[in-house]
Amino acid sequence: MIKSCKSVILSKPQRQSNKSKNTILVNTYSAVLYMRTVAQVSVLYRGRHSCGGTIIGRDVVVTAAHCVVGANPSDFQIRAGSSSSSQGGQVIPVGDLIWHPDFSYTDMDSDIAILWLSWPLEFNDAVKQVKMVEAGEEIDDSSLTVVTGWGNMAEGGGYPPTLQKVMIPKVNARVCEEAYSAIYSISPRMLCAGVPEGGKDACQVNMQQLNMH
Repeated sequence: MIKSCKSVILSKPQRQSNKSKNTILVNTYSAVLYMRTVAQVSVLYRGRHSCGGTIIGRDVVVTAAHCVVGANPSDFQIRAGSSSSSQGGQVIPVGDLIWHPDFSYTDMDSDIAILWLSWPLEFNDAVKQVKMVEAGEEIDDSSLTVVTGWGNMAEGGGYPPTLQKVMIPKVNARVCEEAYSAIYSISPRMLCAGVPEGGKDACQVNMQQLNMH
């Protein structure tokens, strides 16, 4: 997974069924998709879906810095609790935002931002905050991660209106560095995940998606 399509956040480890490995679910509110994506939100820029985000508190969402850098908080809303990027769920304006001071488009490192909502989300079966990995906790190589979002299903393809999901294994950092050494600089703040044959990654799901382990 290249750095410009990296994940925003990791949840606590959860067991995965072998039956669901390496699949993309496109059905609205399919059982697995619905249960595993309650922390996913659509970040709206001037009323239109622009990026994904992750709920980390009743009034706090994490997204990517490149989605908001240089913009005003009043330009943004979030949509939570819907598998659609354009309708349903809870829509709340963003009251304030901040992006990582070290972020730059040159290397796309520290590509993270925090959104504070104008009022708290109403938590329910469809809207919950993610359970984050503890600081310093290691994710084993080859562990399956779950990536969700509204990104294109193929390179150069259009963006689906319904939330998508794909499961991909974490890749060893050294292997990732070697693979991308001629193109990108992989920092310790990045997590690599993907499959050798390609076709399953964050770019094919959403630019700033919920990545769960």
